[in-house]
Amino acid sequence: GIEHPTPLQILTWLGRRTMGALTFRPVDGPPPSDDALIDLDRVQQEMLRHLNGLGPHDLPADALTRAAGSGAGGARPKITAADTTDHGLVPDNGTVPDGSTPWLVKFRGTDDTPHLAAIEATYLQMAAAAGTTVCDHRLLEGSSGTRYLAVRRFDRTPTDNGQPRRVHMATAAGLLEAYPEYHQHRSYDDLIRLTRRITGDTRDVTEMVRRAVFNVIAHNRDDHARNTSFLWSPATDWRLAPAYDLTHSMGPRPIGMAGGAGEHYLDIAGRGTGLTRADLHSLATPSGLSPGTIDEIIDATLDAIATWPDRAAGNGVPDELIHDIAGRLPALA
Repeated sequence: GIEHPTPLQILTWLGRRTMGALTFRPVDGPPPSDDALIDLDRVQQEMLRHLNGLGPHDLPADALTRAAGSGAGGARPKITAADTTDHGLVPDNGTVPDGSTPWLVKFRGTDDTPHLAAIEATYLQMAAAAGTTVCDHRLLEGSSGTRYLAVRRFDRTPTDNGQPRRVHMATAAGLLEAYPEYHQHRSYDDLIRLTRRITGDTRDVTEMVRRAVFNVIAHNRDDHARNTSFLWSPATDWRLAPAYDLTHSMGPRPIGMAGGAGEHYLDIAGRGTGLTRADLHSLATPSGLSPGTIDEIIDATLDAIATWPDRAAGNGVPDELIHDIAGRLPALA
Protein backbone atom coordinates (compact mmCIF):
# COMPACT_ATOMS: atom_id res chain seq x y z
CA GLY A 1 0.00 0.00 0.00
CA ILE A 2 3.02 2.34 -0.11
CA GLU A 3 3.82 3.63 -3.59
CA HIS A 4 7.33 4.95 -2.86
CA PRO A 5 8.70 3.43 0.35
CA THR A 6 11.75 4.98 1.97
CA PRO A 7 14.82 2.84 2.73
CA LEU A 8 13.81 2.70 6.40
CA GLN A 9 10.29 1.56 5.52
CA ILE A 10 11.75 -1.18 3.36
CA LEU A 11 13.99 -2.39 6.20
CA THR A 12 11.15 -2.48 8.72
CA TRP A 13 9.06 -4.37 6.14
CA LEU A 14 11.82 -6.95 5.74
CA GLY A 15 12.40 -7.37 9.48
CA ARG A 16 13.57 -10.98 9.90
CA ARG A 17 12.59 -12.04 6.36
CA THR A 18 15.99 -11.19 4.93
CA MET A 19 18.76 -12.76 2.92
CA GLY A 20 22.01 -13.21 4.85
CA ALA A 21 22.40 -12.64 8.57
CA LEU A 22 21.24 -9.05 9.08
CA THR A 23 17.77 -8.43 10.53
CA PHE A 24 15.99 -5.18 11.31
CA ARG A 25 13.82 -3.76 14.09
CA PRO A 26 11.19 -2.46 14.58
CA VAL A 27 9.20 -4.81 12.36
CA ASP A 28 6.30 -3.42 10.34
CA GLY A 29 5.83 -6.13 7.74
CA PRO A 30 2.90 -8.36 6.82
CA PRO A 31 1.51 -10.80 9.40
CA PRO A 32 2.53 -14.46 9.12
CA SER A 33 0.41 -16.60 6.82
CA ASP A 34 -2.02 -19.04 8.45
CA ASP A 35 -1.58 -21.61 5.67
CA ALA A 36 0.63 -24.45 6.88
CA LEU A 37 1.35 -26.26 3.61
CA ILE A 38 2.22 -24.34 0.46
CA ASP A 39 0.09 -24.91 -2.63
CA LEU A 40 2.56 -23.79 -5.28
CA ASP A 41 0.02 -23.45 -8.09
CA ARG A 42 -2.14 -21.10 -6.03
CA VAL A 43 0.89 -19.01 -5.10
CA GLN A 44 1.94 -18.82 -8.77
CA GLN A 45 -1.47 -17.55 -9.83
CA GLU A 46 -1.51 -14.87 -7.16
CA MET A 47 1.97 -13.75 -8.16
CA LEU A 48 0.90 -13.43 -11.79
CA ARG A 49 -2.06 -11.31 -10.67
CA HIS A 50 0.29 -9.02 -8.75
CA LEU A 51 2.63 -8.71 -11.74
CA ASN A 52 -0.34 -7.84 -13.97
CA GLY A 53 -1.48 -5.11 -11.57
CA LEU A 54 -4.59 -6.98 -10.43
CA GLY A 55 -5.97 -7.17 -6.91
CA PRO A 56 -5.87 -10.34 -4.79
CA HIS A 57 -8.23 -13.17 -5.66
CA ASP A 58 -7.12 -16.11 -3.50
CA LEU A 59 -6.78 -14.43 -0.08
CA PRO A 60 -4.86 -17.22 1.74
CA ALA A 61 -2.39 -17.54 -1.16
CA ASP A 62 -2.12 -13.74 -1.33
CA ALA A 63 -1.30 -13.58 2.40
CA LEU A 64 1.35 -16.27 1.98
CA THR A 65 2.83 -14.46 -1.01
CA ARG A 66 3.14 -11.21 0.94
CA ALA A 67 4.54 -12.85 4.07
CA ALA A 68 7.08 -15.18 2.44
CA GLY A 69 7.62 -13.58 -0.95
CA SER A 70 8.95 -10.08 -0.43
CA GLY A 71 12.32 -10.68 1.20
CA ALA A 72 14.25 -12.55 -1.47
CA GLY A 73 14.43 -9.84 -4.13
CA GLY A 74 15.27 -10.40 -7.78
CA ALA A 75 13.45 -9.84 -11.04
CA ARG A 76 11.18 -12.88 -10.78
CA PRO A 77 8.84 -13.78 -7.92
CA LYS A 78 9.91 -16.27 -5.28
CA ILE A 79 9.10 -17.29 -1.72
CA THR A 80 11.17 -18.37 1.23
CA ALA A 81 10.06 -21.72 2.63
CA ALA A 82 11.18 -24.44 5.01
CA ASP A 83 11.16 -28.22 4.70
CA THR A 84 10.04 -29.51 8.09
CA THR A 85 11.22 -32.68 9.76
CA ASP A 86 8.09 -34.48 8.53
CA HIS A 87 8.83 -33.28 4.95
CA GLY A 88 6.12 -30.65 4.76
CA LEU A 89 6.77 -27.34 3.00
CA VAL A 90 5.81 -24.32 5.10
CA PRO A 91 6.27 -20.57 4.54
CA ASP A 92 9.33 -18.95 6.07
CA ASN A 93 8.26 -15.66 7.64
CA GLY A 94 11.60 -15.21 9.38
CA THR A 95 10.92 -17.95 11.91
CA VAL A 96 10.51 -21.60 10.90
CA PRO A 97 9.75 -24.85 12.75
CA ASP A 98 12.78 -26.00 14.76
CA GLY A 99 15.00 -28.41 12.90
CA SER A 100 13.65 -27.54 9.44
CA THR A 101 15.73 -26.82 6.32
CA PRO A 102 15.29 -23.43 4.57
CA TRP A 103 14.64 -23.36 0.82
CA LEU A 104 13.86 -20.72 -1.80
CA VAL A 105 11.10 -21.56 -4.29
CA LYS A 106 11.16 -19.72 -7.61
CA PHE A 107 8.21 -18.84 -9.84
CA ARG A 108 7.85 -17.52 -13.37
CA GLY A 109 6.97 -14.02 -14.49
CA THR A 110 4.31 -12.96 -16.97
CA ASP A 111 6.57 -13.26 -20.03
CA ASP A 112 8.29 -16.50 -19.04
CA THR A 113 7.73 -19.99 -20.37
CA PRO A 114 6.00 -22.40 -17.96
CA HIS A 115 9.13 -24.55 -18.36
CA LEU A 116 11.44 -21.93 -16.84
CA ALA A 117 12.15 -24.06 -13.75
CA ALA A 118 13.07 -27.13 -15.80
CA ILE A 119 15.47 -25.06 -17.94
CA GLU A 120 17.22 -23.61 -14.90
CA ALA A 121 17.49 -27.04 -13.27
CA THR A 122 19.10 -28.35 -16.46
CA TYR A 123 21.59 -25.48 -16.48
CA LEU A 124 22.53 -26.17 -12.87
CA GLN A 125 23.13 -29.81 -13.79
CA MET A 126 25.31 -28.83 -16.75
CA ALA A 127 27.30 -26.37 -14.65
CA ALA A 128 27.93 -29.08 -12.05
CA ALA A 129 29.06 -31.46 -14.82
CA ALA A 130 31.51 -28.77 -15.96
CA GLY A 131 33.06 -28.64 -12.48
CA THR A 132 31.21 -25.66 -11.02
CA THR A 133 29.97 -25.74 -7.42
CA VAL A 134 26.22 -25.08 -7.67
CA CYS A 135 23.48 -24.63 -5.11
CA ASP A 136 21.52 -27.70 -3.99
CA HIS A 137 18.23 -27.76 -5.87
CA ARG A 138 15.23 -29.86 -6.81
CA LEU A 139 12.11 -29.60 -8.94
CA LEU A 140 8.77 -29.57 -7.11
CA GLU A 141 5.47 -30.34 -8.80
CA GLY A 142 2.29 -28.42 -8.20
CA SER A 143 -1.12 -30.10 -8.33
CA SER A 144 -1.42 -29.14 -12.01
CA GLY A 145 1.88 -30.83 -12.90
CA THR A 146 3.68 -27.49 -13.28
CA ARG A 147 7.23 -27.66 -11.97
CA TYR A 148 8.88 -25.14 -9.67
CA LEU A 149 12.58 -24.85 -8.83
CA ALA A 150 13.46 -25.08 -5.15
CA VAL A 151 16.96 -23.99 -4.12
CA ARG A 152 18.38 -24.89 -0.74
CA ARG A 153 19.44 -21.66 0.95
CA PHE A 154 23.18 -21.37 1.46
CA ASP A 155 22.72 -18.35 3.75
CA ARG A 156 21.18 -20.64 6.37
CA THR A 157 22.68 -23.63 8.20
CA PRO A 158 20.10 -26.05 9.63
CA THR A 159 20.39 -27.07 13.28
CA ASP A 160 19.01 -30.26 14.82
CA ASN A 161 16.58 -28.78 17.34
CA GLY A 162 16.50 -25.05 16.79
CA GLN A 163 16.27 -22.24 14.30
CA PRO A 164 18.65 -22.34 11.32
CA ARG A 165 21.85 -20.39 11.83
CA ARG A 166 22.04 -17.26 9.70
CA VAL A 167 25.13 -16.83 7.53
CA HIS A 168 26.47 -13.41 6.51
CA MET A 169 26.17 -12.89 2.76
CA ALA A 170 27.14 -10.10 0.39
CA THR A 171 26.72 -9.90 -3.38
CA ALA A 172 29.47 -8.76 -5.70
CA ALA A 173 27.20 -5.85 -6.66
CA GLY A 174 27.02 -4.76 -3.03
CA LEU A 175 30.75 -5.12 -2.42
CA LEU A 176 31.62 -3.25 -5.64
CA GLU A 177 28.72 -0.80 -5.29
CA ALA A 178 27.78 -1.61 -8.89
CA TYR A 179 24.04 -2.02 -9.43
CA PRO A 180 22.63 -3.12 -12.79
CA GLU A 181 19.44 -1.09 -12.43
CA TYR A 182 21.60 2.05 -12.39
CA HIS A 183 23.62 0.81 -15.40
CA GLN A 184 26.66 0.38 -13.17
CA HIS A 185 28.09 -2.63 -14.96
CA ARG A 186 31.34 -4.40 -14.21
CA SER A 187 33.44 -7.03 -15.95
CA TYR A 188 34.44 -10.60 -15.18
CA ASP A 189 37.90 -9.15 -14.66
CA ASP A 190 36.46 -7.13 -11.74
CA LEU A 191 34.71 -10.14 -10.21
CA ILE A 192 37.79 -12.33 -10.46
CA ARG A 193 39.96 -9.65 -8.83
CA LEU A 194 37.30 -9.15 -6.14
CA THR A 195 37.24 -12.88 -5.43
CA ARG A 196 41.03 -12.96 -5.10
CA ARG A 197 41.00 -9.87 -2.87
CA ILE A 198 38.39 -10.94 -0.32
CA THR A 199 38.87 -14.74 -0.24
CA GLY A 200 42.59 -15.05 -0.92
CA ASP A 201 41.81 -18.57 -2.11
CA THR A 202 43.02 -19.86 -5.47
CA ARG A 203 40.19 -22.41 -5.52
CA ASP A 204 37.59 -19.63 -5.40
CA VAL A 205 39.42 -17.67 -8.10
CA THR A 206 39.43 -20.74 -10.34
CA GLU A 207 35.75 -21.28 -9.57
CA MET A 208 34.96 -17.72 -10.66
CA VAL A 209 36.73 -18.36 -13.97
CA ARG A 210 34.68 -21.55 -14.43
CA ARG A 211 31.48 -19.54 -13.98
CA ALA A 212 32.57 -16.92 -16.49
CA VAL A 213 33.37 -19.60 -19.06
CA PHE A 214 30.12 -21.45 -18.38
CA ASN A 215 27.96 -18.32 -18.68
CA VAL A 216 29.55 -17.43 -22.01
CA ILE A 217 29.32 -20.89 -23.57
CA ALA A 218 25.85 -21.62 -22.13
CA HIS A 219 24.40 -18.30 -23.37
CA ASN A 220 23.56 -17.12 -19.84
CA ARG A 221 23.70 -13.37 -20.30
CA ASP A 222 21.78 -12.55 -17.12
CA ASP A 223 25.14 -12.53 -15.35
CA HIS A 224 25.05 -9.22 -13.49
CA ALA A 225 27.02 -8.74 -10.29
CA ARG A 226 24.03 -9.54 -8.05
CA ASN A 227 24.20 -13.11 -9.29
CA THR A 228 27.51 -13.72 -7.53
CA SER A 229 27.64 -13.84 -3.73
CA PHE A 230 30.13 -14.38 -0.95
CA LEU A 231 29.56 -15.97 2.48
CA TRP A 232 31.33 -15.18 5.74
CA SER A 233 31.74 -17.27 8.86
CA PRO A 234 34.24 -17.11 11.74
CA ALA A 235 35.63 -20.51 10.70
CA THR A 236 36.21 -19.88 7.00
CA ASP A 237 36.28 -16.08 6.67
CA TRP A 238 34.99 -15.00 3.21
CA ARG A 239 34.33 -17.71 0.62
CA LEU A 240 32.58 -17.74 -2.74
CA ALA A 241 28.98 -18.91 -2.42
CA PRO A 242 27.66 -21.71 -4.65
CA ALA A 243 26.54 -20.68 -8.14
CA TYR A 244 22.87 -19.78 -8.61
CA ASP A 245 20.56 -18.15 -11.16
CA LEU A 246 22.13 -20.03 -14.07
CA THR A 247 19.81 -20.26 -17.06
CA HIS A 248 19.51 -19.54 -20.76
CA SER A 249 19.18 -15.77 -21.17
CA MET A 250 19.26 -13.39 -24.12
CA GLY A 251 20.64 -10.62 -21.93
CA PRO A 252 19.95 -6.88 -21.88
CA ARG A 253 19.71 -5.11 -25.23
CA PRO A 254 21.58 -1.91 -25.99
CA ILE A 255 19.48 1.26 -26.12
CA GLY A 256 17.80 1.58 -29.51
CA MET A 257 18.16 -2.12 -30.33
CA ALA A 258 14.61 -3.35 -30.75
CA GLY A 259 15.15 -7.08 -31.17
CA GLY A 260 17.66 -9.86 -31.38
CA ALA A 261 20.08 -11.16 -28.82
CA GLY A 262 21.36 -8.92 -26.08
CA GLU A 263 24.73 -8.81 -24.36
CA HIS A 264 26.31 -10.11 -21.19
CA TYR A 265 26.03 -7.79 -18.19
CA LEU A 266 29.66 -8.62 -17.35
CA ASP A 267 32.05 -8.08 -20.24
CA ILE A 268 35.21 -10.00 -21.07
CA ALA A 269 38.01 -8.10 -22.79
CA GLY A 270 35.56 -5.23 -23.27
CA ARG A 271 33.10 -7.38 -25.22
CA GLY A 272 29.58 -8.43 -24.23
CA THR A 273 28.77 -10.60 -27.23
CA GLY A 274 30.54 -12.54 -29.98
CA LEU A 275 33.06 -13.86 -27.46
CA THR A 276 35.80 -16.21 -28.61
CA ARG A 277 38.19 -18.69 -27.01
CA ALA A 278 40.88 -16.02 -27.29
CA ASP A 279 38.67 -13.62 -25.30
CA LEU A 280 38.30 -16.25 -22.57
CA HIS A 281 42.10 -16.61 -22.50
CA SER A 282 42.23 -12.98 -21.32
CA LEU A 283 40.87 -14.20 -17.97
CA ALA A 284 44.38 -15.54 -17.32
CA THR A 285 45.55 -12.03 -16.40
CA PRO A 286 43.27 -11.32 -13.41
CA SER A 287 43.12 -14.97 -12.26
CA GLY A 288 46.76 -15.97 -12.57
CA LEU A 289 45.72 -19.20 -14.32
CA SER A 290 47.63 -20.40 -17.35
CA PRO A 291 46.01 -20.35 -20.81
CA GLY A 292 46.31 -24.13 -20.77
CA THR A 293 44.24 -24.37 -17.60
CA ILE A 294 41.62 -22.06 -19.09
CA ASP A 295 41.54 -24.28 -22.20
CA GLU A 296 40.85 -27.27 -19.94
CA ILE A 297 37.96 -25.37 -18.32
CA ILE A 298 36.59 -24.41 -21.75
CA ASP A 299 36.77 -27.99 -23.03
CA ALA A 300 35.09 -29.40 -19.91
CA THR A 301 32.34 -26.81 -20.29
CA LEU A 302 31.83 -27.62 -23.97
CA ASP A 303 31.42 -31.29 -23.04
CA ALA A 304 28.86 -30.40 -20.37
CA ILE A 305 26.89 -28.11 -22.69
CA ALA A 306 26.68 -30.91 -25.26
CA THR A 307 24.45 -32.80 -22.81
CA TRP A 308 21.73 -30.10 -23.00
CA PRO A 309 19.24 -32.06 -25.16
CA ASP A 310 19.29 -35.22 -23.04
CA ARG A 311 19.29 -33.46 -19.68
CA ALA A 312 16.55 -31.03 -20.72
CA ALA A 313 14.34 -33.85 -22.02
CA GLY A 314 14.83 -35.69 -18.74
CA ASN A 315 13.60 -32.61 -16.87
CA GLY A 316 10.48 -32.30 -19.03
CA VAL A 317 11.49 -29.44 -21.34
CA PRO A 318 9.45 -29.80 -24.57
CA ASP A 319 11.24 -30.72 -27.80
CA GLU A 320 10.56 -27.40 -29.52
CA LEU A 321 12.14 -25.43 -26.68
CA ILE A 322 15.08 -27.85 -26.49
CA HIS A 323 15.74 -27.33 -30.20
CA ASP A 324 15.37 -23.54 -29.94
CA ILE A 325 17.95 -23.23 -27.15
CA ALA A 326 20.26 -25.84 -28.73
CA GLY A 327 20.48 -23.57 -31.78
CA ARG A 328 22.40 -21.04 -29.65
CA LEU A 329 24.72 -23.54 -27.99
CA PRO A 330 27.62 -23.51 -27.58
CA ALA A 331 27.71 -19.71 -27.62
CA LEU A 332 31.37 -19.37 -28.49
CA ALA A 333 32.23 -17.52 -31.68
